[in-house]
Amino acid sequence: MRTVSIPMAMALTLTSLTACAPGSQASGPTEARAATERQCFWASSLRNFRQGDYGQLYIRDRSNQVFEVTTLDRCQELDRANAIAFQSDFSSAGRLCVGDTARITVRSLGGDPDACRARIERRLTAEEVAALPDSKRP
Repeated sequence: MRTVSIPMAMALTLTSLTACAPGSQASGPTEARAATERQCFWASSLRNFRQGDYGQLYIRDRSNQVFEVTTLDRCQELDRANAIAFQSDFSSAGRLCVGDTARITVRSLGGDPDACRARIERRLTAEEVAALPDSKRP
């Protein structure tokens, strides 16, 4: 028969209690938890877009999320575009996530379609979207 000393029993009890204590990851949706989740949108769900600074694009999807996109090569018609479409470089399903690259097809009135490559940079917070100038907010 094994005996456990009182100090050893207390240490084991404290260890088991701290293992059950809720950590910061287990406590509901926090910004830290949201930051680790994959931030994605469906290419078919684009609702609006606006050009930002040179080579920058802001897009809004049907779930009201806004993403920043950076073009990797020249999109000549982007400043006159009235429609854009995204196609993933990695998946035919049409789901695009932060860090992915995609092909953008740009259409303008009276012009030929233009295509360029782009990278999905990040999803903006509500505060960041509100801080965008009206001319850049989708």
